Order: sequence, then C-alpha cells, then structure tokens
Amino acid sequence: MKIKNCLAALVFIVLTAGGIYAQSPFKLSAGIGGFIGGDFGGGFDASVNVPGFLSMDMSHKSPYYGGGVFIFLDATYAELSFGFFGGSGNSKTSMDVNSTFMTIPTVSLETNMSYMGLSIGFLGKYPFRINDKLSIFPLFGIDYQIMLSVKDEDGNEGISSLTNMLSILSLAGVVDNETLSIISGSIPDSKSGDFSALWFKFGAGADYSFNDKIYLRVEALYGFRLANKFEKDMVDAMNSYNIEADSRLGHGLSVKAAVGYRF
Repeated sequence: MKIKNCLAALVFIVLTAGGIYAQSPFKLSAGIGGFIGGDFGGGFDASVNVPGFLSMDMSHKSPYYGGGVFIFLDATYAELSFGFFGGSGNSKTSMDVNSTFMTIPTVSLETNMSYMGLSIGFLGKYPFRINDKLSIFPLFGIDYQIMLSVKDEDGNEGISSLTNMLSILSLAGVVDNETLSIISGSIPDSKSGDFSALWFKFGAGADYSFNDKIYLRVEALYGFRLANKFEKDMVDAMNSYNIEADSRLGHGLSVKAAVGYRF
C-alpha cells in the first residue's frame, strides 16, 4: 500500500509540473552509465501437514545484490537499454519440523552464490521540463534478465538449492535415503539460464543538461518479477509428492546514473 501511495504522489507531482511547464521536445539520444540493485525476494515456500503426526515448513530464499554497466538509446518517450551485471548473495534453505513422537530442531543451511548476466529493458517515459536544464519523468516498463552464470562457492552451477533441500531432509530424518533418491531423480539439475526472469518496473528519473548535447541522467526503479524456471520446477516437483509449495515473490530496487548525448 505504501508503494501505491508513493507512486500516486509521484504521478500527481509530475502532472502538476506538466501543467506549469512545457513538455520536452522530441529528441534522440544515447548514453552509458552504471547501476546498482538486486533481488530482495525469490525462492519458494513448502509445507506438509499430517494431522496428529507431523507438520513441516520449509523455506528457500535466494536474494542477491550487485551492479553493472549499461548503455541506452532514448527517444524522449521511450528508453531502450542493454546492461551487464554481476552480484552475490546467500542462498538460505531452512526447515521447521514438529512431530508428536520426536523433537527436531530448526535446521538451516546457507550457501554463498555468485550471479552474472545480461539485461534488456524497455521503459516508457513522459518527460516534463522544469527549466532549461532540468526535466523529470515517470517510468514504467519491462526488463528481461538473462542469467549467464549462477554458481555456488564450490563452482557448482545452480544446484545448491536442491542440494540444501535434500541435505536438510536427510539431517532431519524426515525421509529415508530411498525416498531422497526418488525425489532427487525427479527434479532436473538446474542450469544458470533457469534463473532468468521477466521483470516489471516502475519509478522516476531526471535529466540535467550541461549544454545542448550532454546531460546527466539518474533513475530509480522498483520492480517485481515472474517466477523463474528453477522456482517453477521446484514447486512442480514438490506438488507432485503432495507437498504444498509456491514460489516466493521476486522484487527489488535499482538505481542508475548515466551520461547521455543528444544527436
């Protein structure tokens, strides 16, 4: 709700400014810059409940943070960008088990993960000129992040989450080795590309002109993404064993700064 209120306030400010100042003329430009950001969510939750016998809650979280460089092409009302980024984060899998026959302490495992990928973004924008040097604009659009490398601290590609889940089940004594082998065989090994995802982003930006050609651009965007293939595969596999599971919402903030050149 707070995000919606902030966005509504931003739109009101921009529309008010547009009623006072002339809107920016159509121009083509391009630029290069850097950005920071990450994914605050992601992963999946799962639970099993056998009344009077056993209840189990499992959670896998995979946040990451980092930054990179990007280039952009701008046509006043639209921005197309291409970026390269890298980041890292702790992939954490935890499980709580409650049983009428035994007490099992909370078990959790963490793995340091590294990420590297590309991003292709398209944003719609509507600039309003505040004065001869400054213009502001709301932003809304999509960003597709293509993961090129997702590895754990031992160099294994994208499999730590599955390894953690099976290790926790084994440590907790919830299932026997034969069942673990069946579950493991039913879930395909994840690849780096399985962590690619489509994002929907909104925010605001500003351009400050040093002269007729060169300007500084800053943008702040918040986004939400669709579940990636890894999350879908994990949820589908657990559902096939009557384990209730669902993906966790991926969301995050990104901040950009770049120098642009008007043609």
